[in-house]
Amino acid sequence: MPRLGLTADTIIETAAQMANEIGIDKISIKLLAEKCNIKSPSFYNHFTNLDEIKNGVMLYGWKQLEEKALRAAVGVSGYDAVKAICPDAKVIVHLDVGNDQWVYNRMFDILQANGGKYDMIGMSLYPYWAEQEGKTGGWLKVADDCIANIKHVKQKYNKPVMICEIGMPYDQAEACKQLITKMMQADVEGIFYWEPQAPNGYNDGYNLGCFDNNAPTIALDAFKIQ
Repeated sequence: MPRLGLTADTIIETAAQMANEIGIDKISIKLLAEKCNIKSPSFYNHFTNLDEIKNGVMLYGWKQLEEKALRAAVGVSGYDAVKAICPDAKVIVHLDVGNDQWVYNRMFDILQANGGKYDMIGMSLYPYWAEQEGKTGGWLKVADDCIANIKHVKQKYNKPVMICEIGMPYDQAEACKQLITKMMQADVEGIFYWEPQAPNGYNDGYNLGCFDNNAPTIALDAFKIQ
């Protein structure tokens, strides 16, 4: 029978304390038994093995972190809630059509007029969708318009810019590589390719990944360190 007062929760809490003191990799059934002042076989009334205890410790840690984050965020919202939980986090207001200056003026003028708080402007850039909406001039014109917009919003709102999404059809890999390379020369904090590993036709027809035949296309070569 389990010792009176010894529960799975108290074992996990004790193991978590030990993990803080000596590291989770150094926890053993023998050391944990000594800490709990019981004999080692007693653990098997609650857990099947040490790995199960360690998994419990990790879940316990996540729960503690979540509770701490919630306590920090009580009474605040949005930007202030993020900063209360993680002061170093960057709050990004992310819009699509990075090549459309009007969209950015409209949104960020409203934020500015109403005291909206954020650290960075995020942009998406998809020449394919721009062409579908009737934009002419190909990917190069879309990229040039986006670069001009980056300069505009940085000067107007005094915020750094990140390309949070970029992509082209998987079978236009060379053009996509050129697009990414060109945007890397813009004054941005970084560039993320949205779902690069998506195969052709992924998720009911998404074709803007950069994998073909289960391998990356040359589009991703733009991210290689020279």
